[in-house]
Amino acid sequence: MTNISFVCPVGKYKPEKGNSICISCPAYSESTAPGSRICQCKIGYYRNKNDDDNMSCTRPPSEPRNLQTESVDQRQAVLTWLPPEDNGRSDLYYKVVCHDCGPNVSYEPSSEVTDTRVTLNNLDTSSDYRVIVYALNGVSEQAGQESMKSTLITVRTSDAR
Repeated sequence: MTNISFVCPVGKYKPEKGNSICISCPAYSESTAPGSRICQCKIGYYRNKNDDDNMSCTRPPSEPRNLQTESVDQRQAVLTWLPPEDNGRSDLYYKVVCHDCGPNVSYEPSSEVTDTRVTLNNLDTSSDYRVIVYALNGVSEQAGQESMKSTLITVRTSDAR
């Protein structure tokens, strides 16, 4: 009895050689040659380094929506926003960046959050701050800086009384 190994056609793969069945490529991935042992992600889609090869490829999220100031006073600003239209995958988080803030400004709970709310503390009175909120996920790093979607708001603190 001979042991024949069948080659999978384009669009399917076998993770190991042998007589196992051919498997369709996971979502947003493709095999471009017969006999593939893995399906490569399509352009604009990625796998996180911790994802298995048999997992679907995903993409970075779209930008956060409706960034606004919930409250602002002399020394503090509370910002809120809505999640992106497209999360890309389930491990969504946000990075809050304030280029105009000095070293004493703190973020509550932190500058990287999974919630859609952050408080900036220790702001200077009567000052303008440009704050950017980035939506990120587990493939944002692989996708590169140009794919990181964000939204911007300018916050003005109150005058001293």
